[in-house]
Amino acid sequence: MDNTLVPLGARGASPRTLEAIHAAMDAGVLFGPSTGRDTVELMRLFRADESCFQTGVLSNGKRVRAQGKTVSLTLIPHDGLVAIARELEGTTMFLACYPAESNLLNPAYAVGAPSEEVLNRYEARVKFVGGMVDEVPDVDFVIPVASSSSWRPRALLTPCGMMSNQPGMGETMRSSGTFSATMRRASSICSGVRLRVSW
Repeated sequence: MDNTLVPLGARGASPRTLEAIHAAMDAGVLFGPSTGRDTVELMRLFRADESCFQTGVLSNGKRVRAQGKTVSLTLIPHDGLVAIARELEGTTMFLACYPAESNLLNPAYAVGAPSEEVLNRYEARVKFVGGMVDEVPDVDFVIPVASSSSWRPRALLTPCGMMSNQPGMGETMRSSGTFSATMRRASSICSGVRLRVSW
């Protein structure tokens, strides 16, 4: 999505892009994005045109849709998220959690964000909207992201591992022993979750 269908810094796909998508769909092509983003963010990026993601691979493959129906949904274990949030306490990082069922009013939770100011800077940089909470809510989640006020999202966690593969990750992240050590400790706590970091 970023810097492909949606130019970097743009609020959403251009009218010309949306017209091309609809022309393809009108010709019988099943169009769908393959993205780490989930439905609420896609509503914003496709300018509230849900027909553009009736088919797609969303949430880094944890939600797969085909012609408006969810055909696969992988949820993140709640206990694992709680363990990750605990490991991040006292660091400059916090956990951003995207619920499986969300809405435009609260598409995500910022668990343990150090302050409103920190969250506001993060929200402005990555176009994230989240409500601050102290603990991981007891709801189903599809996307957790270990985040920081000064870094881009750092680790996308999946039931089979954790990845740190967001575009734009800089040398700070690559050389950050603190981040890697925190994620290793967190992954060892989460039964069945293996750490995988790719640069």
